[in-house]
Amino acid sequence: MAVDTTKPKNTGKFETLFDSFYESATAQWLKEKITLILDVGLILTAILMLATDAVIFYFHFIFLLLTVGAFYWQIRAFTIRAVIWVSAVSAMLLISVVVGEVPIDEMTEIPMMAAILVLVFIIGRRRAIAENALRVANEELESRVASRTHQLTTVNADLTVEVARRRETESILRESEERYRRLVELSFEAVAIHSNGKIVDLNSAGVKMLGAASTDDIIGKPILDFVHPDYVNLVQTRVGEQVDSDQGVPLIEEKFLRLDGSEVSVEVAAVPITLEGQPAIQTVIRDITARKQAETEREILLATEREQRLLAETLGDVFLALAAQTSHETVLDEILRQARRLVSFSAANIVLLKGEKLIIARHQGYMTFDSRRTMANLEQSLVDLPLDREAVETRQPVVIPDTRDNTNWVITPELNWIRSFIALPICLGDRVLGLLRLDSNVPGKFSEKDVNRLQSLVNAAAIALENTRLYDQARQEIAERIQVERALRRSAANNQAILNAITDSIFHLRRDGRLLDYKIQEENQSEWARKVTGGSKTLQEIFPPDLVGLILNFMDVALSSKVRQIFEYRLKVDKNTRNLEFRLVPTGDNEVLALLADITDYKAGQAALEKERARIARDLHDSLGQSMGYLRLKLDQYSMEGAAVDSETLRQELVHMRDVANESYEIVRSMLAAARPSNSNALHAVLLAQARSVGSRARFKVELNSEGQARALPPVVQQQVLFICQEALNNIEKHAAAEMVNIDLIWQPRALTIKMVDDGHGFRTDVAVEQGHFGLTIMQERATEINGRLTINSAPGRGTELVLEIPVAPVVVPPVDA
Repeated sequence: MAVDTTKPKNTGKFETLFDSFYESATAQWLKEKITLILDVGLILTAILMLATDAVIFYFHFIFLLLTVGAFYWQIRAFTIRAVIWVSAVSAMLLISVVVGEVPIDEMTEIPMMAAILVLVFIIGRRRAIAENALRVANEELESRVASRTHQLTTVNADLTVEVARRRETESILRESEERYRRLVELSFEAVAIHSNGKIVDLNSAGVKMLGAASTDDIIGKPILDFVHPDYVNLVQTRVGEQVDSDQGVPLIEEKFLRLDGSEVSVEVAAVPITLEGQPAIQTVIRDITARKQAETEREILLATEREQRLLAETLGDVFLALAAQTSHETVLDEILRQARRLVSFSAANIVLLKGEKLIIARHQGYMTFDSRRTMANLEQSLVDLPLDREAVETRQPVVIPDTRDNTNWVITPELNWIRSFIALPICLGDRVLGLLRLDSNVPGKFSEKDVNRLQSLVNAAAIALENTRLYDQARQEIAERIQVERALRRSAANNQAILNAITDSIFHLRRDGRLLDYKIQEENQSEWARKVTGGSKTLQEIFPPDLVGLILNFMDVALSSKVRQIFEYRLKVDKNTRNLEFRLVPTGDNEVLALLADITDYKAGQAALEKERARIARDLHDSLGQSMGYLRLKLDQYSMEGAAVDSETLRQELVHMRDVANESYEIVRSMLAAARPSNSNALHAVLLAQARSVGSRARFKVELNSEGQARALPPVVQQQVLFICQEALNNIEKHAAAEMVNIDLIWQPRALTIKMVDDGHGFRTDVAVEQGHFGLTIMQERATEINGRLTINSAPGRGTELVLEIPVAPVVVPPVDA
């Protein structure tokens, strides 16, 4: 019987199992090392992401490490790491976006990279499942080998199954790689791999970005053929850094060239890899042309917005500046000043429309072109200026880029330098106030853009000009109103002064006797005056019934006839009888003004006047009448025919007759002096004229001084004062031989003192006065008649001082209404 010693078959299986176990242990150890390396790599990459400016690059690198880790970590370990690192790098990227280091568009990559990571994890998970199944199978196989070595056939069958499973796993891995490749192919970003300077792989996004029909148009060509010449040196430097350091380079902006030669703006990040045993570089390229265009448009919009904001701020200043002006001239100056802020020009002017004429109002800048004299008094007709007429009629701006190309431009020698022109109507509603005209010596200087800028100015100018017109009108109206008010105040003050000057009491009465208003002199302390000031409101409460009846009857007559009524009434007041005069003046249909005058003193004055007239008549009869009778008899005696008189007797009689005539003359002169109309004038004026008249005859100087508040004297009193002073002046003329006479009027509240001092010879006051002339006795009598006191101080060689003191009524100053 032959013995089968062929053991090699089983021995080979055990060796295979041992090799498999060894490879499994080695793979496990290697896997642990790789996971450790990946963890360390993640930490270092995070540190670099924080410490450097290449945030995007290290952001992508962390996702790359997580993608690699998906093939080595268990699901729990991978999930923890993915959540931690994705959250961390997202937060760091968000911070970089906030501080402005990274554009906000980069935030869109987070969900995309997370999606890729999930897909990679799914692939890695399935691979892990396959590996785990393989490991379970290996463990199972090892257990069976250890415990059931005698079942080699079963083991072989299991090994066969395991081999089949491993092949299935490898198929799964190939499918996973294919899915990964498809994922890259479907990426929105261009992904290219180049080795030794040539492109070896490119996804469809890259083909589209470079404007190729397929990868055949790209693969095999030098990478630098697609780099913009301005960036070739930079790309070569970055490739060299990756080859030397075996590390990726950060994200950077570059420009690529498409196949048709057009430029495309890109962001590029690259990492070195190994492809089929050869070093290569995998490059992720993002087309940012749209973003660049958006940024360019955004810059244009920002510039436009800044320009518009500046224009708005300028116009705001324009409105404020124009609104702050209140005069027509300053508004015109401000319009030209603000126009220069908005538009550059050589010269400018403002013309105002008056009918069919344009009148120059303001101009500036024409001195430079020797045109100032032309513009100073410029007055133009719209008929002669087609362009200005067009602006006025259409109320639309007119822009002439080049005046020499416009047939409607009116050429004048003084303004031939104008090459471009713009005219804007200043409109207020449908009314054209004038034109704002800008001139430039440069053709093509003005455009519609300038019109848009100036339109707001002319609108504000129209409002400002109208405001100044209204302001001037209001100011004129206010001035007229102030004048009227002043006139009314003066009239009221005059009326009040007239009322205050009227010594009568005034009542404003209604037909039924109701007292509406009144004015009572302060010095009037009679019983009826006290009743009025005490609050009585009707005539019945103030006057006796019979007087009230008279007043009401005369009031009815005055109101009916519209004619002033006057009547007198004797009223017993405080145990005295006073003569009252009532004057009733109608002021309306049912109202009258009643002027109540106390004429008791007037009546007494009239009586005194009659008495004085009687006295004068008596004096004329007793003195002048006798003298005239004597002279008549003498003249009749010597004028008779046949009268024989010797010459000496005739001479003596004539001398005596002359003395009688002189005496009569003096009597008449004194009477005339007391009765002349000047006696009613102010005392100091009449007295000064009287003294100067005498002084001119007697050749002495007169000086009159008045102290205090002068006031009118009663006519009788003033007549007597003038008689006394006239007699004193006559005495100075006849006897004193004076050179200077000083007269002082001293007005006190209740008295008047008159001092008359001369520097003449003087006399003894105790010597009797010469008979036949006005003397000191007559002067004393006249002073007594007016309740005065006359004192005369004199001595020979020391001149004479005459002092006359008389009582006067106090001054009452009524309040003046404000």
